[in-house]
Amino acid sequence: MADENGKLSALPHTVIHISDVEYDRKKPRMLHIGESLIETNPGDIIKTLGSDVTMAILAESGATGLRILAGHMRESGLKNPLILKSPVRSNNPENLLTENSLNPGNLLLDGIGDGLCLNADEVDENQAIRIGFGLLQATRMRMTKTEFIACPSCGRTLFNIQEALKKIRERTGHLKGLKIGVMGCIVNGPGEMADADYGYVGAGSGKVTLYKGKEAVKRGIPEEEAVEMLVELIREGGDWKEC
Repeated sequence: MADENGKLSALPHTVIHISDVEYDRKKPRMLHIGESLIETNPGDIIKTLGSDVTMAILAESGATGLRILAGHMRESGLKNPLILKSPVRSNNPENLLTENSLNPGNLLLDGIGDGLCLNADEVDENQAIRIGFGLLQATRMRMTKTEFIACPSCGRTLFNIQEALKKIRERTGHLKGLKIGVMGCIVNGPGEMADADYGYVGAGSGKVTLYKGKEAVKRGIPEEEAVEMLVELIREGGDWKEC
């Protein structure tokens, strides 16, 4: 189990399989359920859980099977923590991200499940942790870092948006839960970042306008000064934290 800083610790639960009959009921338990049982007889799982609300569930299956299990749990009124796991083993970070975005990422987006377990024995540990927490943030399950909204830029962008975004990430990437928009122009930028806490928007050749929420609060700032002025605006708003 990993925390948001990448520190690993032992899982507090004793992992048991549904076929296990004898286990220590005084210890936290996590019931590991495989794909075949989920898809063929989810009723047995419900019977095994009974009224034991302390037992967490590690469900390993395709998206359809996981939805079926979640539906049975909901109909039975079970509130046990449900950890979702794809049965597909990934051997590189790209496949790990793609596979888990599809499953269980799509279920987490629909409010199904309380967490995810990555099938990533062949992927670098630190990369797997970053991918896992990135998926949790993308599905709004757990916020662990700054969220950036950036446009791809077009002919209306009259400043170096890629370099600006890089500098803003370096200065503000530790502000957990904050949402910052970096937009190329004032034509579409304010609308595209309407739910951002702060915004950095191009306003002409080498000029930037800074936003707090939907309000433009500093206009016509030279590009070379704008990143530090954004940091100062975040400080003034009470949202700055030292890293």
